[in-house]
Amino acid sequence: MSQGLNAAFGWSAGLVAVLIAILAAVIAIWGHDWVHRVFRVILVFSLPIVTILSVGVVLGLAHGHAPHQHFGFTLAAFMRSSPRPRRTTSRTRHTFRTTRDICPRTPRRAR
Repeated sequence: MSQGLNAAFGWSAGLVAVLIAILAAVIAIWGHDWVHRVFRVILVFSLPIVTILSVGVVLGLAHGHAPHQHFGFTLAAFMRSSPRPRRTTSRTRHTFRTTRDICPRTPRRAR
């Protein structure tokens, strides 16, 4: 929060962090009911704003455009080269480690 307010308004990040910590301590000491009251006040202000922005984006009224920069993100990391794993025709025997393989003190039974 302090870094965001520093970037947005140029406020001192250290001072904002101390003030927020003091405010949080006062709310915690005052009691549990104050946490719910503060949350309710924040919800009353933020819910209409988030609702208006969400409806505007869904209806296409945001008039935004795709960024020209790539920012290093690509969907290639989430893509698979084949839709399903390929199966081999030859049968291979897989060896799995058991407790007897890991713990040498356990005697092995003769097969």
